[in-house]
Amino acid sequence: ECAVHITTRLATLQVDACRGLHLFYQKRAHFEQMVSAGVYAVSLAFGDAPSCGGVADLCALRASMPDKGLSAETDQFISRLVDGALLTELIIRLSNDYPTTEREAADFAKRTRVNGEKLDEAVGGMLSCGVGGKLDEAERQRVLALMREQAEHAASAQAQSEQSAEARHAARIGFKKTAGNEAFKASEYQQAAVLYTEALSLCTTDAVRDEEAIIRCNRAACFLKLGRYAQAREDAEACVAIKPEHAKGHFRLALALQAEERFGEACHAFNRVLTLEPRNKDATSGLRMAEVQAERKRRMEAA
Repeated sequence: ECAVHITTRLATLQVDACRGLHLFYQKRAHFEQMVSAGVYAVSLAFGDAPSCGGVADLCALRASMPDKGLSAETDQFISRLVDGALLTELIIRLSNDYPTTEREAADFAKRTRVNGEKLDEAVGGMLSCGVGGKLDEAERQRVLALMREQAEHAASAQAQSEQSAEARHAARIGFKKTAGNEAFKASEYQQAAVLYTEALSLCTTDAVRDEEAIIRCNRAACFLKLGRYAQAREDAEACVAIKPEHAKGHFRLALALQAEERFGEACHAFNRVLTLEPRNKDATSGLRMAEVQAERKRRMEAA
């Protein structure tokens, strides 16, 4: 048991892995939020607003959200004063990694939809009245594009607010992977590798194992471009261990082995690609080159 008396502004608190902590604020205005993980019987009280206090307790949160499978190690919560009472909510991550709560995501979706409807009404009225007649075709198209963009934002916000925790998690992985793909296309291989690594850090369940294989294959391509062949090989090996029929994974494994001058193993990997994709021209030419290199190496070692 520990009590802390706070007599000055301490707007944000981070409280993790503790039990029986009592926080007493002299003034409610000194407090904004408490972010926590793995806390039990942590109380907040306010000297000038006794009715606003409350308790953050993981056991109680688990009981109120039995379908979430809340973890003391990985799930974070935020406690704030909402409508004059302390409210503790699970922090969720949207696909773009933005931290929020289900209540806020749903509220944002509602506000976005309402704003979109108002915009549609205003723009529709403008286009159908005399003002619309004064717009040239390019201006009309820009206005219509704005309406479509607003509708897409509303649909996206609504979809994210309605997603399950598993769907949101998968969306976060997809967001990082897509960002990595874009960086790779821009020849920003180091940045792409960082983004793929961030995506892989989220691949913690069996449900996303196939996605993990694809991301490892993509990161292997980055490492090949960066000349980090051992890391490329490790990623490619992990990819084909998860998805043995992933031809691109075997191809990148072959390229990494070839770069490491492990030509016999590279030939085996190229042959695996051709078993899966008999018409793969890159694998065919790669195999021929690896066979020549393997023979040259054998002769040099025999001399």
